[in-house]
Amino acid sequence: TMQTESDEQALPPIKTMSFNIRWGGAADPPSVWSDRRERVMDTIKAYDPDILGVQESILRQSKYLRDNLDGYIFFGAGRDNGVLAGEMCAIYYRNSRFRRVGGGHFWLSEEPDTAGSYGWGAGYPRIVTWLRLRDKHDGRTFIVTNTHFDNRSKKARLNSAIFLREKMTEIAEGEPVVIMGDFNCDEDSKPYAELLGLKEGQTPWLIDS
Repeated sequence: TMQTESDEQALPPIKTMSFNIRWGGAADPPSVWSDRRERVMDTIKAYDPDILGVQESILRQSKYLRDNLDGYIFFGAGRDNGVLAGEMCAIYYRNSRFRRVGGGHFWLSEEPDTAGSYGWGAGYPRIVTWLRLRDKHDGRTFIVTNTHFDNRSKKARLNSAIFLREKMTEIAEGEPVVIMGDFNCDEDSKPYAELLGLKEGQTPWLIDS
């Protein structure tokens, strides 16, 4: 999870959790969803996040989480068609604390508004889900984003990082930003540096929480 440096000044403490729950079609033990879904739920409840970002969640996994996460509102779409097909990078937020005042989805590609589009040699379509939330405690708004970078293409990960930072800077218009996700890269990688905006002599755009 990564967030802008101004978050601590703009909002009271918010607990976020990013969780790749693994694709629900996996059939190799012990990854069968029916065998581990209760442990996934126990893990989420143990951390008790205000905002949860989930990766690799297909429809039946999303339904299970929605049915068992009391007090949270779901926002997500399938990466294949922008509706229900394919993996989701869904966001769940605590209803008692936040109200959604905006949000949407786009794809990490040269055609970001085209559902299911592939970018820069990626092995799969990669979706970004984002929300503008209003904190009911103080009325201030912020942006929360969830995504999953490609696992096959280095070029796709690098371009995704650059594009995501530029796109969310545009959407946020100076508001605090939280970015969650599975980035498929390490802290010494170029995509990591690009996403955080690590430029010599400049203040980073994001800080790694």
